[in-house]
Amino acid sequence: MQNAGPQAGAPGRHGLRDRLALLAVLAAAYLAGLYPRLLELPLWAHPLLAVDGEPLMATHDAYAWLAGVRGLGTGAGSAMAGLIAGAAGLFGVTPGQAAFWIPALAAPLVGVAAALWARTLAGPAAALGAGMLAATAPGFLQRTRLGFCDTDIATLLFPLVQCWLLAHWLDPWLRRPGARGTDAPQGQPGPLLPLLAGLAMALGGGQWHARIADYGAGALWLAAGLALLAARPGARPRLLAGLGLCGLAAFGGVPGLVAALALAGLLHAGKDAALPAPWRPLAAAALLGLALACTPQLPGLAKRVTTLATTYARPQVEPRAPREAVADTALYPGVTQSVIEARAEPLDSAMAKLSPRAWASWAGLAGFAVVAALRPVALLLAPLALVVFFGATLGTRVTMFGGPAVALGLAVPLAWGLRRLTRGRPWGGAAQLAAQALLAGALLVPAYQAAQALRPAPVLTVQHARALKALGAQAEPGAGLWTWWDWGYAAQYYAGLPTFADGARHGGQVLYPLALAMTTPVPRQARQMMQYAALRGYRPWETFDRRPAAEVREFIASLGSARYDLREAPPQYLLTTWEALRLAHWITYYGTWDVTAGQGVHGSHTLLGRFALDGEAGMLLPGEDAPIPLHSAEELTATGRTLRTYDRGHGPRLLINRPAGQAVLLDDLTYNGMLVRLLLCAPDDPEIAEHFRLVYEGFPLVRIWQARREEAPQPPQEGGPGPGGADGPG
Repeated sequence: MQNAGPQAGAPGRHGLRDRLALLAVLAAAYLAGLYPRLLELPLWAHPLLAVDGEPLMATHDAYAWLAGVRGLGTGAGSAMAGLIAGAAGLFGVTPGQAAFWIPALAAPLVGVAAALWARTLAGPAAALGAGMLAATAPGFLQRTRLGFCDTDIATLLFPLVQCWLLAHWLDPWLRRPGARGTDAPQGQPGPLLPLLAGLAMALGGGQWHARIADYGAGALWLAAGLALLAARPGARPRLLAGLGLCGLAAFGGVPGLVAALALAGLLHAGKDAALPAPWRPLAAAALLGLALACTPQLPGLAKRVTTLATTYARPQVEPRAPREAVADTALYPGVTQSVIEARAEPLDSAMAKLSPRAWASWAGLAGFAVVAALRPVALLLAPLALVVFFGATLGTRVTMFGGPAVALGLAVPLAWGLRRLTRGRPWGGAAQLAAQALLAGALLVPAYQAAQALRPAPVLTVQHARALKALGAQAEPGAGLWTWWDWGYAAQYYAGLPTFADGARHGGQVLYPLALAMTTPVPRQARQMMQYAALRGYRPWETFDRRPAAEVREFIASLGSARYDLREAPPQYLLTTWEALRLAHWITYYGTWDVTAGQGVHGSHTLLGRFALDGEAGMLLPGEDAPIPLHSAEELTATGRTLRTYDRGHGPRLLINRPAGQAVLLDDLTYNGMLVRLLLCAPDDPEIAEHFRLVYEGFPLVRIWQARREEAPQPPQEGGPGPGGADGPG
């Protein structure tokens, strides 16, 4: 049986010249995406944007993978950590330098993948426009700039490539609405591209991000549906067999890959022709069924979608897991409500992430719907377009994935229309290219203008990074570090220490004890909370959940007055920074959480713009607004602190931080908490020094304290959930 090859019937195959032209188009798409990502490069030369020759990262998750290179945290052994380590070794740079460059160099490949999609659907002219537009979609560009080393480069690129391999193979063999039967390819579908698609799914799947594997499994099932419903006469058995090869290679592990390679060899040699004709569809269906049975993602996909939707609904209280021992266990706060990336995305804002012009975003989505109707293989990318409309539920980050769908929706219909209008004209090809260039140019100019306005935005200051590195050089063995979860990964990388919370470990049961240690005005309570958690394996909620919520609340309160024997706890460090104050609204909310009522209190933090200060009267004069009477005003410099209090007993607290170039207003709840107090107090303050020892001084931007061990603890409360009680160690 003759194989026509997987690309039979695809447009634009006219020899070496066309292949060179395609390479030029792909290069143009890549460079169009690379250019705006390098515009910031000169600005990164500032000395405050690097520590010891390594640029600071622009996203928190980048530090998860960098810590993974060091074998720490959830990034240890991950594909991203391996990519960073491999790039660092290949080019002779540090992991931080490699992570800085990877997103800007890898992200434009999305434009290359979109160009390949457009070529399959509409020829090489469409590839030019689609590739350039997909590579510069604003939402994706902003998340893949210099320093944004995260899985975003994989979660969009890999599904595009994997689905394109399937689409390029399937497309010639599917019936098209309104098409004539004379365009049918000769022979039978070959096994190479579905095998490559399976290999791509295996190598670029769940080890990069769990949702990539889900997408691959869903694409395989969708492709099977297309093959069953829309295959050309006589092609269905081979299509089903090819998809079976894809599934075995992608999800069957090593045995599946070996079987897929062997079966691909048999299909390539035409050995399936030895089967009686009535048996071929059955054999192909059985092979596909076996492959689909190997997709472990699908049985739990509905549950994962439900869990994701529940999480991103931003609940105030985390859903309580069923408990066997105690029904009335502690309630913990929901974290998603405070995560910036999970905030609701209005539809007009979502459209702005797909294209620099709103009309282009809407036109692109409408055009993609037309493309999917006329060329069913485009349905493999339908989830990327549909997810845009779920930004209000799933948050701002997911909306960036619609860029390639919009690019295809603009470029492909344009190419189809111009091909019909210029059919038979010798200048038709040039006209199509010119139209695509004009389309791209009309949208690249505003995209590049917006990119020029972007500035480096590291997620921590250089002073913060230096403090962490200094701590790593002096920390005692087995120590734990308490910092707000946003900076947990960075702390793991720079200090080489495990943190109580990080970007993968920040559920409400984690944030409650962490925020309490930062919000309480009582140093003893902060110290004992940290040491108690350490003695519980940094999972104190497992003890709390065996007690009624009222007892847990009483025990937490007792940490501020009773003296528990916590001398066996490993060393604990608490980091306070000026930059964390901007999160005081949420830190205080979690830190004042009532585990019985399921409520917390938000502290106040207001970043001031231009203002005047009447220091004698204690009045803040914020421009044209009414004067604000202050409770206190203090100026922080690198050499000390000047404090003035006013005999009012109420009003906000003004902090003017000269090194940070900022001024803020705080309420008493925020001001009196350990987050602020440990940043401002004298190191020998008797109330503080009894419980904490300053180990790194970076006033007024960053400080690190070590929790002291009490020498003469009192006996613990008998039978309580605390240390030494019924649930205590030993």
